[in-house]
Amino acid sequence: MDDSFNPFKNEPSVSQHQEKRIQTTVQTNIIDNYEPFNNEPAVISTSTNQNTSKQVSLDKLEKMQRDLEDRSRRLAEEEERLGRRENQIDYSGSINNFPPFPRCCPVKPCFYQAIDVEIPTEYRLIVRIAYYTWMAYVVILLINIFGTLSYMIINKVDSDTGSFFGVSILYFVLFTPLSYILWYRPLYKAFKNNSSFNFFMFFIAFVTQIIILIIQMLGIKLLGSCGWMISSTVSNNFGVKVFMLIIATGFTVELAMCIFIIIKVNVYFRNSGGSIQKAKEELGHEAAASSTLRSTATGIITNQYGVNK
Repeated sequence: MDDSFNPFKNEPSVSQHQEKRIQTTVQTNIIDNYEPFNNEPAVISTSTNQNTSKQVSLDKLEKMQRDLEDRSRRLAEEEERLGRRENQIDYSGSINNFPPFPRCCPVKPCFYQAIDVEIPTEYRLIVRIAYYTWMAYVVILLINIFGTLSYMIINKVDSDTGSFFGVSILYFVLFTPLSYILWYRPLYKAFKNNSSFNFFMFFIAFVTQIIILIIQMLGIKLLGSCGWMISSTVSNNFGVKVFMLIIATGFTVELAMCIFIIIKVNVYFRNSGGSIQKAKEELGHEAAASSTLRSTATGIITNQYGVNK
């Protein structure tokens, strides 16, 4: 039988079957020849970059979260600190901060001082100069004690040197607080409130301060200061003499600064329109306010405790 003879050769179903078999064979060959890892480096690189980007993003988010937590903690601490500070505020709305005693000290600050807060900008420089001048005066008084002690040591035969040393200690103990209260605080309040009354209080006390400085600069014997006169009499110890002359120079510079301050303050006072009349009016207002305050306090005590019952 002839193989070429096929009675179903021209049948449509047979033709379709042959075409499907050919397509299947081609697809099988394609699949067999397909190498899925030819593009592996590119695919892996893209995937790695995506993973790295996600990791970096997570790290940034974690860092931002930590920063936010730290800020929240600091804000809470600051709020707590401000709360404690508000509890310590006195009736005037400010915390006494001078003298700056340590917290363990039983003596607490007596005054509130904040030049950058309470003093107008144009007056801050002169107030700050006055404050530093006061501090320098305190330091000179302290050094003066050691100068008089040195003088007493090299002049043991002189019985008056003990008094000389004792008066220097008295100067330091008395003039340190008095100079601050009597002339610096009035100056501070005068510029703070533009108060003619406080200006006059300052002028009276500061003129007295200048007179005392003149005496201390001169160094009259037994008056407790290592001024020029007593320093020049030292001949048996060159080192002590130089030390005492340095103290005399300190008193001289302090005197010059005080003269400069009183001149500048007088100019500010006149330019601000201050006068004796305004000082009298302020004094009258202060007296009236004090009288009203006393009457109010008496009424409260009477109503509270029934004093008049």
